[in-house]
Amino acid sequence: MVRRMRRSGLLAGLHPAARALVLCAAVAGVGGCGAGPRLGARAPELALQDLDGRPWSLSGERGHVVVLDVWATWCPPCRASLPGVDAFAGRRADDGVRVVAVSIDADPDAARTWLRDALPRRTLRVVSDPRSAVMDRLRVRVLPALYVVDATGRLRWTGSGDSTDTLAELDRAVADALGTR
Repeated sequence: MVRRMRRSGLLAGLHPAARALVLCAAVAGVGGCGAGPRLGARAPELALQDLDGRPWSLSGERGHVVVLDVWATWCPPCRASLPGVDAFAGRRADDGVRVVAVSIDADPDAARTWLRDALPRRTLRVVSDPRSAVMDRLRVRVLPALYVVDATGRLRWTGSGDSTDTLAELDRAVADALGTR
């Protein structure tokens, strides 16, 4: 499969992080490569800017359950899943859940343009990580990658993919983090 991808030119021109993710997903399947942060451990600090240039940090969200969705415009499953994650954000907003989409696009304008067309009235907040530092901090191996961080800053759940099963698991994880399940 990897050989076919290389021969077809699918990997040409991709950001090195994107190339690694595509190859990792092709070799390991949906389960991904490598392990991420331990569940129950304190989530690593993330300090980024949203697409309007305003600062955002994970530690600034303490006291709230936070859902992180690591994604990119060049990732078809990410583009497919983001509208569902945004709808989830709308359903959970009254519970005080903060949903933050972390774009790892090298050019933040790519995310701005895609979001303007695909999600013009979104509920979730979008922050930009053009250097893909979050990939290392959270040990992301497959996109899209989802994380639930509880109100104390501890990692409670991780998942990936764009299926309705993933969103149902996300909903259960958030309910557990809120103590409502």
